[in-house]
Amino acid sequence: RNRRTGIIKEPGNPQVNPDKRQLSIGYISADFRIHSVGYFVESIIKNHNKGKFKIFCYADISAPDEITKRIKNSAFKWRSIYNVDDREITKMIKKDGIDILVDLAGHSGRNKLSVFLYNPAPIQVTYLGYPNTTGLSTMNYRLTDAWADPEKEDRYYTEELYRLPGAFLCYRPTENVPEIKETPVIRNGYITFGSFNNLAKINSQTVAVWSEILKNVPESKLEIKSKPFNDKNIIKYFH
Repeated sequence: RNRRTGIIKEPGNPQVNPDKRQLSIGYISADFRIHSVGYFVESIIKNHNKGKFKIFCYADISAPDEITKRIKNSAFKWRSIYNVDDREITKMIKKDGIDILVDLAGHSGRNKLSVFLYNPAPIQVTYLGYPNTTGLSTMNYRLTDAWADPEKEDRYYTEELYRLPGAFLCYRPTENVPEIKETPVIRNGYITFGSFNNLAKINSQTVAVWSEILKNVPESKLEIKSKPFNDKNIIKYFH
């Protein structure tokens, strides 16, 4: 999109003013399901202005679930790309006439960044799933905000950072989420912090920051939950 005129240049086609027709937006992901990405992207796809945008979902899904079904019902077109070759996916995207193609995986599992190398859409954007640069010269933008990527951090990205106002995330809780109860600090008399992340994400810098927070919050505690703690050696290491 030309920032001054608001016009998108499409390869082989005249310039198109997005105010004159519906834009086709394609989301590509293996996580249109019960997954952290699914929790964040479902409401976005559901609440797109259907008068202005046609939403295509390119889904690398082997085991659909209830979130898959809801997202599928919200999309204009649902394309299954499970076990489909990158070149065939590229042809599919071009045939659909996608104006903006959005990656929801980055360098996480079952990503389709290789598809973006073929430039199947005139504008290519990376968003959820991996809060970092893709490193691809063919990826035009990364959607973020001023907290995830403070000003002057742009030099670390091959993409142009487009900072959304407010937070760039929109979380949708599960249907069976329990009611919010009184915060435990009232009962316990101390604050309990928690981290239920994959242990591979925890490094010495993380531990140093956690330690500083705990030291500055009197009587506070930290609860860490992760499957590797089933191993006694892992518990010993983190102690």
